[in-house]
Amino acid sequence: MLSKEDVSIYFFSVYKANRGKKPFVRIDPNQIEDPNSFAGFMPHTTSLKDIHLYVEGGSDVYVFQGLLYSYLKSKVSADWYKIWNKVGIYHFHGDNWSHLLYTVVKEPYKAVVILDGDKKEDAKEKVKVFNEYGENKIFPRFEFCESIDNLSEKLREDNVCPVYCLEKKDLRDYFEEQSKDEVINAAWNGRVPDEPLQII
Repeated sequence: MLSKEDVSIYFFSVYKANRGKKPFVRIDPNQIEDPNSFAGFMPHTTSLKDIHLYVEGGSDVYVFQGLLYSYLKSKVSADWYKIWNKVGIYHFHGDNWSHLLYTVVKEPYKAVVILDGDKKEDAKEKVKVFNEYGENKIFPRFEFCESIDNLSEKLREDNVCPVYCLEKKDLRDYFEEQSKDEVINAAWNGRVPDEPLQII
């Protein structure tokens, strides 16, 4: 009944609130790539998945879905779909990722955040701010991980959400393909880069 022009979307930014700034961030509905996978909808209320993987943007969701699918089909037995159905992959609307960390769910879910490499220094600071603001109250404790081994170690802890930044600046840098669609197709067709494969 309502068009996009009739709707305004605002998010509460824990980061801005903790810095004494106006805490609400306005999102342009015309810039939302895929509302169905948008993390702002609180995925734990709709997904019923055991594991939540949070990435930056909408196209990253499709790339990681493809990476997971390709990996499971090639490495796991005939029951690969049982693992597939336990994992939900959601995005933080690109550059708004830091305003939406508070949507990451606590136990009994396991969650992990994967960001592009260009967010590394920013992510370290934001993780610290979020933990100061609401550790173990609103969202899980975030742990910035310098390596994949460290990420795996933190995933074994209760009520901890590892935050990992890729070594390369952008997820697309791992693929020879240039366009978003080409990268997504490469992921779904089994051309799986090494570092993202280790994360999966």
